[in-house]
Amino acid sequence: MLFKRFIADRRGATALMFGLSIIPLMLVSGVAIDYARALRYSIKLKTASDAAALAAATLTSDPSNPYTTVIYPARLAVAQAAFNANIASESSITGLSMSLTEIPNGVRVAATGTAPNMFGGILGSQTTVLGAASEAGLGTRGAMEVAFVLDNTGSMAASNKMVLLKAAMHKFLNKLAAATITPGDVKVALVPFDTQVRIDPIFASGKPWLRQPLSALSGWTGCLTDRVQPYDTNAATPNMITPDTLFDAITAAPLFPLFGGVPSCGLAQMMPLTTNFSAYGAAVDSMSPNGATDGTIGLAWGLQMLTPGDPWGTASAFGGGPRKIIVFLTDGANTRNRTTDETADIDARMSLVCSEIKSKGVELFTIGLMDANMAVLTPCAGSPQMSFQVTSPGNIPDLFELLSQQLVTVRITK
Repeated sequence: MLFKRFIADRRGATALMFGLSIIPLMLVSGVAIDYARALRYSIKLKTASDAAALAAATLTSDPSNPYTTVIYPARLAVAQAAFNANIASESSITGLSMSLTEIPNGVRVAATGTAPNMFGGILGSQTTVLGAASEAGLGTRGAMEVAFVLDNTGSMAASNKMVLLKAAMHKFLNKLAAATITPGDVKVALVPFDTQVRIDPIFASGKPWLRQPLSALSGWTGCLTDRVQPYDTNAATPNMITPDTLFDAITAAPLFPLFGGVPSCGLAQMMPLTTNFSAYGAAVDSMSPNGATDGTIGLAWGLQMLTPGDPWGTASAFGGGPRKIIVFLTDGANTRNRTTDETADIDARMSLVCSEIKSKGVELFTIGLMDANMAVLTPCAGSPQMSFQVTSPGNIPDLFELLSQQLVTVRITK
């Protein structure tokens, strides 16, 4: 009788059932907790791999040697430093490793690590293996035509300015080349200047836009002076019907009656818009400082580089096409042009060509090194934010890195 009553008694059944169910509930809770912890660790690992990939993709030249094309060791170093800095706070993750692979237009970072499980003893696994992968690459901010107008006057030899400028240009070119995904998206032109510019004499000789009798061009090295005013400050198409629109070769003393004859011309040749970054780099290396300063002629030829038609015929039409950009750099005041050595007069001509450039929709950046006249350069630029002063030559590479951010973007692609 007592046994039957015991069998029929249901008191305490809930407690018994709860006791029996607590084990799977704990297992489920343990799984959820460890999953949440692993997810947090995975997110942290992915953040670190993203940072590493961005750092490596941004580096397009070896800081210790901007001329070398072997940059993997430098990329690996900056990637590892960025990875370590972003994962340092997660001391619980052990067995960390990171690898870097160069891919077209970017890099790939793969990272692994191990995170502890709180309920590993119950679940039969003490740790969770983590993994993350990131890809990053450079891209240009649209198609563009960029003319670099660079002071090659004698003062650029001082304080290592020319050497640092060349190194900065190589670094800049490396970044543009790495960011160019579609061939032809980025074209660059070069205008070295002092009081003259220099063109390839083989290309220019006999052209209808060049004003000098062919007999006077024997031995001509390609040097050109300013156009006759007012054409020295615009990109008017050269036309034989209007002779003053033509470009004058420097072959005879009468062009420089104030200064005792023909000035020397040791300038590097201008290079019209090109996608050949290697040849462009060689042109940069050929630059040599010599002569006085006339920023007007440099800027006028920078505009010519971006103007369709003669003399180059390599630029797109203005409006609606690629971005057109001029980067102008000088280290001193204007001292001489075709007709005068009055700085104020030359500054006035330069202001006119700056206005002409901006009226065409060209983005104009100006850089003043050390003794450059910022009172002229700042209003010359497209905006005050597009004008820069460099008080120490050692800051030239940093400034060009800043400028590259106006043209190139780096992003996570995967």
